Amino acid sequence: MTTPSEQTATLEQYKLMVETADRISGRRQATNTFFFSIVSLLIVANSFAWVLPRWQHQATVPVPQWQHTLAITAGTILVCYAWAHILRTYRAINSAKFRVIREIEKTLPFPMFDDEYKHMKAQDRHRYTPLTAIEQRLPWMFVGLSVLISATTIVPLACSCL
Repeated sequence: MTTPSEQTATLEQYKLMVETADRISGRRQATNTFFFSIVSLLIVANSFAWVLPRWQHQATVPVPQWQHTLAITAGTILVCYAWAHILRTYRAINSAKFRVIREIEKTLPFPMFDDEYKHMKAQDRHRYTPLTAIEQRLPWMFVGLSVLISATTIVPLACSCL
């Protein structure tokens, strides 16, 4: 049997763990916003490199060559890799925190997070997709888009050189 002071200490530790898990989620969202902005800028730059050759006869500035498109794509891939790696790290940290929270909940009158997790897991897979699963795919979707834009830029340039 635990003493009232032990129960108070357990409750305070529980509150601290929930608060820090929430902070990690906030940081992860800020990270997503940051990387989304950077990658969007790179995609726009790559798209501009795709459109600019079509305006070549009107251009007053040098038109980027295929090397620029490849450099932007490579940069996008590197940024997306870093983004995905950081997301995996945040996911691992939060998973560990929630394992601890669920352990502490075993000593509390009602295990809120454990119960919520069971209800979410029991739902139909088509109605519920964990946000982390969507979040993990997003950087790679941007990589695919960047590669597609590069291909549509480089292939016509290569064909015009033949």
